[in-house]
Amino acid sequence: MRYLVCLCLVAVLIYVTLIPLCGYIFRCGCSWSSGLQNCNVHNIEGPHCPWCTEEPLPFWGLVTLILMGSGVVVFASFKLFKPEIWVGIVISTVVYFLVVSLIGLVSAIFTRYPIFYGFVLH
Repeated sequence: MRYLVCLCLVAVLIYVTLIPLCGYIFRCGCSWSSGLQNCNVHNIEGPHCPWCTEEPLPFWGLVTLILMGSGVVVFASFKLFKPEIWVGIVISTVVYFLVVSLIGLVSAIFTRYPIFYGFVLH
């Protein structure tokens, strides 16, 4: 039961924060207020955001990867340590942001996108 509560929290976090995180991670123009409207994917010339262009993965594939990656780590922590619910919520939140960052880095490297958290990669 505690695991499901934490997994639902991750799902809500994905729904609420993925677009703003996309803009923050890749500096592409995505934001909470305008969504994908100002994303550089709409520009004629690149670079184009690796998540909004749906390459190498479609958007829902990305969400599934984040949810599965977070779910596996959170499930393992519940099996190994049996934490209280509030500890599980903290673990879920931290793991979510770490998984998003890791997938963002892999996406940026794979698509040769030049920016990751404000750092120039290429």
